[in-house]
Amino acid sequence: MEHCAAYGCKNGHRNTSRKIGITFHRFPNMQKDKTRNREWIRNTRWNNWTPSKRSVLCSDHFSASSFDRTGQTVRLRSSAAPTIFTLPSHLCKEQKERKSSIRSVLVEDLGNDLTVDCDVTPSSAPPVTSSDSSSSSFSTLSDSSISTTSVAPDPSSATNSLLPDHSSPTTSKPKDPSTVGTPPDSTTSLSTPIFSRKHKHFHVSTDHTYAMKQSPKERKLNFLHDHLVVCKKKSKTQNQRVKRMKKKVEDLHAVVTTLQQKDLVSGSCASLLNKIVDDVPKAVVQRMLETMPKQRGTQYSEELKAFAMTLQFYSNKAYEYVRKMFSFSLPHPRTLRSWYSKVDGEPGFTQSAFTTLKKLTEDNQHNNKATICSLVMDEMSIRKHLDIINGMSCGYVNIGNGIIEDAEDDTLASQALVVMAVAVNASWKLPLGYANIVKEPRANIVKETLHRLHGVGVQVIAVTCDGPSCNWAMIKELGAVLTVSHTNTSFPYPSDPNKNVFIILDVCHMLKLIRNTLGTLQMRDKEGRNILWHYIENLHKLQNSEGLLLANKLRSAHVQWQKQKMKVNLAAQLLSSCVADAIEYCNNDLHLQNFKDSEGTVEFLRIFDKLFDTLNSRNPLGKGFKAPMRLSNSREMAGNLQGS
Repeated sequence: MEHCAAYGCKNGHRNTSRKIGITFHRFPNMQKDKTRNREWIRNTRWNNWTPSKRSVLCSDHFSASSFDRTGQTVRLRSSAAPTIFTLPSHLCKEQKERKSSIRSVLVEDLGNDLTVDCDVTPSSAPPVTSSDSSSSSFSTLSDSSISTTSVAPDPSSATNSLLPDHSSPTTSKPKDPSTVGTPPDSTTSLSTPIFSRKHKHFHVSTDHTYAMKQSPKERKLNFLHDHLVVCKKKSKTQNQRVKRMKKKVEDLHAVVTTLQQKDLVSGSCASLLNKIVDDVPKAVVQRMLETMPKQRGTQYSEELKAFAMTLQFYSNKAYEYVRKMFSFSLPHPRTLRSWYSKVDGEPGFTQSAFTTLKKLTEDNQHNNKATICSLVMDEMSIRKHLDIINGMSCGYVNIGNGIIEDAEDDTLASQALVVMAVAVNASWKLPLGYANIVKEPRANIVKETLHRLHGVGVQVIAVTCDGPSCNWAMIKELGAVLTVSHTNTSFPYPSDPNKNVFIILDVCHMLKLIRNTLGTLQMRDKEGRNILWHYIENLHKLQNSEGLLLANKLRSAHVQWQKQKMKVNLAAQLLSSCVADAIEYCNNDLHLQNFKDSEGTVEFLRIFDKLFDTLNSRNPLGKGFKAPMRLSNSREMAGNLQGS
């Protein structure tokens, strides 16, 4: 769609423009009419611009006399040029005023409010050169009957009538001053803009002193004065902001105390932070000042790095609280993760992780506190593939002792096993390493990890893993037994046989396995009652047909779980007491035949709902089965677990 090429004009070829009578006209051909083409370009005020063959101007930029409307089609006259534009101030040409001369003085005698603007064009009338013509011209101007709005007299008559003839001293003034008369009514105006003699323009100056333009020096002085006022306001605002920032970070020891009072950091973390905060306030203030314009790529001081990494390592919530308090001048958590990532990423154990744990253990020993953690491990399937990265072969089996050279296809790794330490009496977790494996004995990797953790002073009380068959073989090799007939959930600590390490199966993963078993197999409880999946399917069909839910979250995604096996929330919402209550209501109260003999299934769902809530408790303020195990409720919890 073509648009008008004029500056700031938004008219375009569309139906709305045509309905209101706007027409569009192409620029004159450069080869056929070069003069008019340049005139059009010059009037548009586009610098270094050449119109294309499709460039147009709309009719809003032409005067009414530029159009030929005699026929049915509105045409542009051959001599028409655009003259009407709405231009910004920097494109408008200022017309400098000439100093007052004899020409303007004579016209000012006609009246203070009279502005004589005459566009003098050649005329066939004979010139008048006598002094009588001058008097007659003045008398004509003073006639109150003047009502015309356009005057185009002969150039010679206008000159002789309004200007004195210096060749004759007798004609320098009118013979009878009374003939000049009073100026016409203020509504009378002569609209032709200027005197013109061979393109020379003369303006009649009738401005008052309060409307006169300022000199360049005055304009510059006023501009500098306004700029100074703005700068003073900005300086005052920035000084107030800096003052508030300095007051905020005046004493970081108080900030550490506040974090400890809000239970965001532990006592050991608070003591460690108090040791490194002495040099931090100055760095924090400097960082705040640097980040005011939101610069990127700036460097952090070593003191600020140490404070941020230590605080974030012990508590993410505490770090976010302090970072928000200091106007986000501390590094973003993504930046901290990038600093942590600058370690050796090869398969095997990460030495920097054990160095950090050793330092943490030493700090805890000074505070008479033990470092207790749980070992968490999980594997992820990877595609068997060999690749060259930085000149090294990647994809072979590697447990940290180097890559097997010239290996066959069956030694390409198919899984990545990750080992991580999670604190029990603190709030931190740290990856210890990984290994590219196929079916290697995982028990050896667990034993080596336990030896290394014992060497840095960390006590491991449990190993958590999910339930694949390879992990069951690992548990058996470690010395634990998880069978119905005989259950031993612990094995001796490799470095200290007097201590035991307990096996904990991942609750979320085991819940999904139970759901899968219920959906594919038929089960019976110890009383011989059937535990069947079709009761859940019948409940879903009943709720869909009635359009109501019996206080549960059962949907099609829960019943058709094969498409979304990995989602824990689907399994948790299905194996819940809400679904059990709905099935029991349909059986006992509604007496529906499809829910007959569903007591075993109802009891099964309620048992695993209690088990999941107990083993998955995370909120210290939880109540009922979701409450964490304490000394006050340990007997009740133990009774529920044994009864299940």
